[in-house]
Amino acid sequence: MNGPRPGPAEAVRIWRSPGLPDLEMMQATQVTRTFPRHSHEGFGVGVIERGGAGLLLSRRERRRR
Repeated sequence: MNGPRPGPAEAVRIWRSPGLPDLEMMQATQVTRTFPRHSHEGFGVGVIERGGAGLLLSRRERRRR
């Protein structure tokens, strides 16, 4: 079959380690998902393994590739 191949499916997995109950971990494939402007009460640390991301911080757009 010819034509474009489907991209990766969007998926999210969230878990906690019994030894670190206050730490929530997430692994995600988010190809087309967007989020409205929002905030979080806690801190987050992210690692982008492939691709890129854009964010709006203090009304200035930032792009990471």
